[in-house]
Amino acid sequence: MNDKAKTKEALKRQRATTIPAPKRTIDYQVDTLQQAALAKSYYYAGTNTITVNYEKNKDNTLNESSSAKAHEQKHRDNHNAGMHNLPMNLEQYYKVCCHDEISATMTELLQLRQEYINAKTDKEREKIINSQSGNRFSYYFNAIKSKKINPLAQNSADFEKEMRFIAQQTQSMWMKQYSKVYDKAMHISMCQEFFDTHYYKELKSNPQNYEKACKIAYTIGGIDFTKYMKDIPCINSNIKQIDKMIADCQPRGDVKKSFQTAKTGKQINYTASNDTSWTDNLISYTKDIFMTKIPYYYTGEPKYPEWSPEKRVSPVQTAEIYDFTSPFLKQQQELLAKKDAEEKAKQKALLAQNKVKTDRFNTRVSESTSTAKTSQNDKKKTQTKITTKQPLSQQACR
Repeated sequence: MNDKAKTKEALKRQRATTIPAPKRTIDYQVDTLQQAALAKSYYYAGTNTITVNYEKNKDNTLNESSSAKAHEQKHRDNHNAGMHNLPMNLEQYYKVCCHDEISATMTELLQLRQEYINAKTDKEREKIINSQSGNRFSYYFNAIKSKKINPLAQNSADFEKEMRFIAQQTQSMWMKQYSKVYDKAMHISMCQEFFDTHYYKELKSNPQNYEKACKIAYTIGGIDFTKYMKDIPCINSNIKQIDKMIADCQPRGDVKKSFQTAKTGKQINYTASNDTSWTDNLISYTKDIFMTKIPYYYTGEPKYPEWSPEKRVSPVQTAEIYDFTSPFLKQQQELLAKKDAEEKAKQKALLAQNKVKTDRFNTRVSESTSTAKTSQNDKKKTQTKITTKQPLSQQACR
């Protein structure tokens, strides 16, 4: 069998043990920017809209990618499932905001993973790997190259290993590279908005609601990824102080002032590294972008002729992405586990069958050996009798 035939046979076996990934159609709009924005795309809960930022005369491959849309759609799904409406204290809610981002980043990676799996040739898969070189998901695609993980594996142990790797490494990457940026740019403000819309009696520690929010975030493709992950810290210690003020029933006006302290206060380092210059620069850049550089209307040439420069955004667009609200990943895990169990049972039955054959063979050998010994003993007895009688016969001859 040549290499081409082997690849064809391998793909055939793979399809036989693969649950097809369903797709869904989502809506979004495109915003043409005059200057670069930190966010390539974003979800706005106020209007339940996904916006893709388009930079004129720039490479918009990432902005317009399916993986970026999968990221934002996960935010939309989390919000629509009520993840941000569950009463809890501010420290817990701060971490929920982080879980929202981490789970969206995981979904983005899982979209790329599915594109890798569904690629028709090894050349296409190699192209996907190379396209992620140096990007934030390079830890995953480097692991594929080094054969540490294999998305095409056809056994449950390798599948489980890969899912654990995705959960733990994505969480670690996000906390190290993005937690400080989001702290200053978004999460403190989100906590303040949460505070403004809840009574003091609702802003108490609530482990059940916190766990429920985590389940909403990390149930992706039917798999509960929380089983692979540890909890994360709230990196802004000022949030704990605000929780204490609320517990002490201090005036709302005083609590609101504390949010300003939280926005400028010292953060806890998530990693052991003391080099925070890159995050400090990025935080400064984020402030510039969010506060001053994004125009309120577009004054240049729109991307599409039907756009109005005053509106700035496009009419509603649609796109297809993989449907991670469907339990196809869990079904794949169950199918592989069933296949492994059947293979194990088959091997067990084969061992039992071989044991029976071995036992039968040993029995036949034993019986044959016993028969041979009996025959040999009978022969010896006969010879003994002849030897005993011979002198008498010789005497008769005399």
